[in-house]
Amino acid sequence: DEMGFMDNIKAGVKNVASKTGEVAETTGLKGRISNLEYETDKIYKELGIAYYNKADDFEAVSKELCDRIRSNLEQIEKWRAEIDKNKSEGKAEREANRQAAKESDKVDEKGSVEKIDLN
Repeated sequence: DEMGFMDNIKAGVKNVASKTGEVAETTGLKGRISNLEYETDKIYKELGIAYYNKADDFEAVSKELCDRIRSNLEQIEKWRAEIDKNKSEGKAEREANRQAAKESDKVDEKGSVEKIDLN
């Protein structure tokens, strides 16, 4: 049953590569989200200071700051959706790899595939 064993090893290696790629991409996106959240907090502070100081051009300033906040929040949501999508796709890919290895085991058990002696 060497073929089944090798198929299981191959599936395991593919799954490790899949998970590694997913983690790397997720980490990058989470870093971007964190940076944008920090920037957004600074904009909120700037908006509060402008309001407190009753800036003469508060209406124009507040519109511009609110537009920047809105844009940042929309981008953050896009990146979070991308993280969820990547996790879902990665999970499906790893499950497909496991199923392919199981199917290979079934074929080997039935003897319908000729085994090659690697020794």
